Amino acid sequence: MGRRQVCATIDEKLVEKMERIREESGMSVSRQIELRLMGYELVKIHEPTIEELEEHIEVLRSTILRLKGEK
Repeated sequence: MGRRQVCATIDEKLVEKMERIREESGMSVSRQIELRLMGYELVKIHEPTIEELEEHIEVLRSTILRLKGEK
């Protein structure tokens, strides 16, 4: 399947959002448009802090100890 160049009008607010994504991620606006046309949604993934990770580890540790005690 070949590619074809087309011209489209995009809402200004969407263009501004895409430009912010470009600044944060380096992904070009044209690539973002391609992905959106293919049905993808661009989302920012939350990266946990060390404190959040330590809290998760402690919860897992206490859950494992509790489950071992129930056997």
